[in-house]
Amino acid sequence: MNILLLTGRFGMGHLQCANTLKNKIESENPQATVKVLDLLAYLQPHVYTLWYRAYDFLISRCFGVYNFFNSFYGEIGENRGQLIFKEKMQTLMADERPDLVISNLPICSQIYNSYRKRSGCSIPLYVYVTDVSFRGEWISPEVDRYYVADESTKIALMCAGVSEEIIYISGIPVSDDFTPRAEDGPRTSVLLMGGGAGLIPGGKKTVDVFDGMGIEVSLVCGNNKKLRAYAEKHCKNIHVYGCTDRVPELMRHAKLLVTKPGGITTFEAIRAETPMCVMTPVLAQEEGNLKLIKDKNIGYVLQKSDGICKETFLRLLGDEARLGEMRDNMRAIKAAQVSCNPLAGASGAFGGTQI
Repeated sequence: MNILLLTGRFGMGHLQCANTLKNKIESENPQATVKVLDLLAYLQPHVYTLWYRAYDFLISRCFGVYNFFNSFYGEIGENRGQLIFKEKMQTLMADERPDLVISNLPICSQIYNSYRKRSGCSIPLYVYVTDVSFRGEWISPEVDRYYVADESTKIALMCAGVSEEIIYISGIPVSDDFTPRAEDGPRTSVLLMGGGAGLIPGGKKTVDVFDGMGIEVSLVCGNNKKLRAYAEKHCKNIHVYGCTDRVPELMRHAKLLVTKPGGITTFEAIRAETPMCVMTPVLAQEEGNLKLIKDKNIGYVLQKSDGICKETFLRLLGDEARLGEMRDNMRAIKAAQVSCNPLAGASGAFGGTQI
């Protein structure tokens, strides 16, 4: 069985999610082969890097402009004016001959669905929504199945006309390396991180506060080279990392994760049962994740009035009863999810579609 997984590198989350799905499907289904493809790179090999550079610039320096255009794009609806790369899509499908197409990026779903409409292709499409909230760009009548983060996402899709029968609550796929710590001792450290872009809430001010707290702190800067250089030069009591594969280990041992409410990070924390501390997001798509954290009581939400100060974080770290309640709530969330593997339980068929 061949599966084609379409994604893109707007941030690292979509690609990370795609690779997680690939590993999970192939490890649980030896008969399956999954190819992860950056569709924009395939379709526009000479200019795709410009799209990604523009995205990185906007989310790190001009997030207000990004939010404006992002909300505008999400409201365009069916007449999105997507470029149709029919010949390249025909070549791609002929070369890969997939039995199933998966997408975790709206533009990939739109391009594939446009191709299906014009070519008569009947290969099913499963879509993984990678944030709790969503906009109209995710929705298409041609989608055969949706995997979503939370019950609230499912309800929103149903309100938009999507049939309940094709919506599955799986959480956002994250690596199986994110596991809770065995009960062999208390968690004592704090983990600061801000996704692939290294957008730490409060930036240098937060880093300075934790450097002076006298506790074990790890800082994952991702691609934020300026923050990493600053921390390595000025912070004597913090373990500093750039892009690292040690995040599951660091999260497993952390008593508290201080971060922005990104979709992937939120569900990594849920898998590791690590309570969160987040601030109001600057990116509009993260507002749904923030609401989930509040509604499910799996993290603290710092208001501007709380201030970024030593006393605030020590108070949070000292509330053992509240932290324990958050870990219990994370376990309840996991218990209510189905497998994110679309082939789970399949035998000769998947998702109700005969092979």
